[in-house]
Amino acid sequence: MKKLLPFALLAITTLNTQADPQLTSWFTDLSSKYARSYLTDADATAGTTYATWSNVSGNLSQALPVYAGIQQISYSTNWIYIKTSNLAGYTMGPWYDNAARTVRFINAPKNQNITWRLPRLRRLPRPRPLHQGQKPLWDFWWMA
Repeated sequence: MKKLLPFALLAITTLNTQADPQLTSWFTDLSSKYARSYLTDADATAGTTYATWSNVSGNLSQALPVYAGIQQISYSTNWIYIKTSNLAGYTMGPWYDNAARTVRFINAPKNQNITWRLPRLRRLPRPRPLHQGQKPLWDFWWMA
């Protein structure tokens, strides 16, 4: 009996510490990098990126560097909270307001500093049954 107790405790601990994919499957690889942008086509050609920028009129700006993507994942029993800048981890821009690409777009991306609240599901919902004669989606994509 004494030899079984450590094994039972290990099994219980292992069951309780299994990763929850709702919390661990978020893409966070680029979260430690600053969001960057090209302001013009010349910047993109030269590979010149900026961690701060403003729009043409100067009334909308990203005055301080900010980290890209998801910055924090928190949770409670019923909710998952995702804090993000809502800025891309890849180099953004440039944006233009005309087809000739001579007038810069009036808007610019900016740190949203937003927290998304999502329901934490205890189990995945069951798939809905197909109607009679309806083919599953995977039957079509590989036949094309």
